[in-house]
Amino acid sequence: MRIDLARARTIAIVGNGSIRADVAAQIDTCDLVIRMNHAPLCGVAGRRTDILVLNRHSIRRQFEKRPTNRLAMRGAEEIWLGFDGFASPLEDSRLNTMANGRPFRMLPKTDALKQQIAVHWGDWTMVVPSLGALTLDTVVRESTADIRLFGFDHAGWGGHSWSLEKQWFDAVRPDRVRRITGTAAPLAPAHRHSIERGVGLIQNRFRRVIRKLRAN
Repeated sequence: MRIDLARARTIAIVGNGSIRADVAAQIDTCDLVIRMNHAPLCGVAGRRTDILVLNRHSIRRQFEKRPTNRLAMRGAEEIWLGFDGFASPLEDSRLNTMANGRPFRMLPKTDALKQQIAVHWGDWTMVVPSLGALTLDTVVRESTADIRLFGFDHAGWGGHSWSLEKQWFDAVRPDRVRRITGTAAPLAPAHRHSIERGVGLIQNRFRRVIRKLRAN
């Protein structure tokens, strides 16, 4: 049975960025908790996960050396996917194995969302919304809940327009959406995968710089 967003009064959307210790306990007090990909802070910044949002990379890694946080994977009642079609029969099979009977839905990257994110930039066709943007857009449209954002640093894969997304996050429904920041020290990841992810991002950026230099 699918989760009815319209029934929730408060929804926590938890990104994979830094979350400070003095606000972490607020996550589990919300009616619904939504986490992203590896969910590195599940178990440290709250323990609940009602909906887990995944991209293709996370599905593949689930069957390799870097699976999603097990607490988040076990707890999720529903899985959302940040794409609108399967790349191969193998991907379809893996998702069904991972879902293990739980419902899942796809979140298409709509032109309307791209245009909203790129409102201060000319070429909206180049915008690739992140999982966080897809999730927030869906929750805003399908619920009337107060939405609380945790752990959104707006940094990561170079294909996303992070500065534009940050502006969009700050502008979308300010009457219902607010960032929960705090002042204490950031919490450490629940498992080593976040450290590996950070190293991987640095390596990817380094490779892109090298390719540009060689092209010139």
